[in-house]
Amino acid sequence: MKQKFINISLTFISIIILGVILAITISTLNSFNIISLTVNDNLLLALSLVLFLLLGFVYGLVEKKRGMLNGILLSIIYLIIVYGIKLINKDYQISSVYIVMTRCLLIIVGCVIGVNIRLKHQSKLNP
Repeated sequence: MKQKFINISLTFISIIILGVILAITISTLNSFNIISLTVNDNLLLALSLVLFLLLGFVYGLVEKKRGMLNGILLSIIYLIIVYGIKLINKDYQISSVYIVMTRCLLIIVGCVIGVNIRLKHQSKLNP
């Protein structure tokens, strides 16, 4: 259990750091008027979707088994964090529910892909 907590923490932290670096880069491009505000919003949304797929993928590679269960676990942790923050912020729109559910599905799909890629790679090494 301790190892699972460490894996979850390290995966979340690494994806958050990568996301912050990319978000700062995109926002800097917007502040210098290289990209418009709508392009900035769309890029940040697409970036978040890719990062959540990557989150699941990396965690699936690290855990090496039970991809669907680990994806659901990560999704539940994400939902707890998001709805904890949403309780503080009263500006809640229905479109955010679609984005949150899409991110949860991408986490689950990423975990399943990460575990399966790991299993295929191991089966090629051990015939």
